[in-house]
Amino acid sequence: MKQFKKLASLLLAAVLAMTLLAGCGGRGGNVGTAVTEQSILKHINETRKKANTGLSSVENDATLAQAAATLLEEFSKTPAKTDYGTGYKMTKNAAENILRTATGKKNQGIKNLYSPSDGSYFYLAPDNYYVSPSNNDLHLFRRGDKVFDSENGNAYNGLISTIEQFCPASVIMARDVKVGIAFREIKGERFALLVYDVTITPATPAP
Repeated sequence: MKQFKKLASLLLAAVLAMTLLAGCGGRGGNVGTAVTEQSILKHINETRKKANTGLSSVENDATLAQAAATLLEEFSKTPAKTDYGTGYKMTKNAAENILRTATGKKNQGIKNLYSPSDGSYFYLAPDNYYVSPSNNDLHLFRRGDKVFDSENGNAYNGLISTIEQFCPASVIMARDVKVGIAFREIKGERFALLVYDVTITPATPAP
């Protein structure tokens, strides 16, 4: 009987220890939630549904997902130093060629959130690239293993992303949008890349 009670006590202690460890992986402190295809799609579709404007749900588009995987492969070939540590880079022209070849959209280019416009364009997320007249490189530096939930006050680290950087509202709320999601481990670090194909129709002026 004593041995049974001792064994029961040990099992209870083990269960409590596992519970505490699971708690450490939750939403508190500096710990984020895992970035997965499911968690990203869930956030996008819940956001679109909450808008209550009849936006349809999206899925991981196979063509765009393959394009995202190809981009990650190309990024991995060229390490680059950034303000956020060591990342990877490729030229915007090379990325656009990959996307145009994959989708057949020969005249569509990559846009960033700072130059919104009507029409059709590609957007890469997290917003991990910088393009200026003097710098035509796209940078991949935010890791894709964890994502912090800024709404719940989690700490932010530039190497890691918030969910908004994977799913920016101005992109995911477009009526006509597709997304492709891919993951890749590069030198022991996990990266996620989303390719959005967006079409925004200009508003019709009031009569």
